[in-house]
Amino acid sequence: MTQIKAIIWDLDNTLYRFSHLFEDACNHIAGRVVRSLGLDMGDDEAKALAAKSFTTHGYSMRVFLEEYGLCRDAMHHEFHKHLDEKILERSLALVDLFERSELQHLIVTHGSRHWAERVLDHIELRRFFPDERILGLEDYDFRKKDESTFVFERAMDMLNCQAHEMIMAEDTVRNLHYPHAMGMKTVLVHHGRIPKNDLPHVHHMVNSAEEIFGLLS
Repeated sequence: MTQIKAIIWDLDNTLYRFSHLFEDACNHIAGRVVRSLGLDMGDDEAKALAAKSFTTHGYSMRVFLEEYGLCRDAMHHEFHKHLDEKILERSLALVDLFERSELQHLIVTHGSRHWAERVLDHIELRRFFPDERILGLEDYDFRKKDESTFVFERAMDMLNCQAHEMIMAEDTVRNLHYPHAMGMKTVLVHHGRIPKNDLPHVHHMVNSAEEIFGLLS
């Protein structure tokens, strides 16, 4: 992939790996947030629904958005405000690979901008992503990566690159359909959870973000 000039990175479970502790924290906080926003539901029930949503969609809050009609903006920001980035594990090897990389890097996350900034600070990658290279879901009008080419077209303009000069790195299979169709190189970061189905829209599968730099060399 010698023609690659830039990498679009997903953030959560891509530039770091979800732990059981973090997954449990996401579900607990989701339950707490939806109750604070007026959902009449017990703690155990809310947490169980959040856990099911996390397993199915990779996002604890999705079930409450789609089935209970809670305010999208309020839930998005409240949920990410209460997450604790300090329980995430850093990878100094990944920091070293970024330091030696001459590529452009951009974050496109379904999380909030504030969450992305805090996580990048904690995992010591913030200096590789200036403010204009971080796109939280609210920064691209909540038009999700699996719903349109909108954010990918915006990324191409921001980086001044053609699709074939870019990698999209993701942990969520469905978020790679549009970049693949546009001509980007698509890389799934699976952290050992290797999909069983054939994925024609995924060019490469890797165990960690570090391995993406190995593909380039």
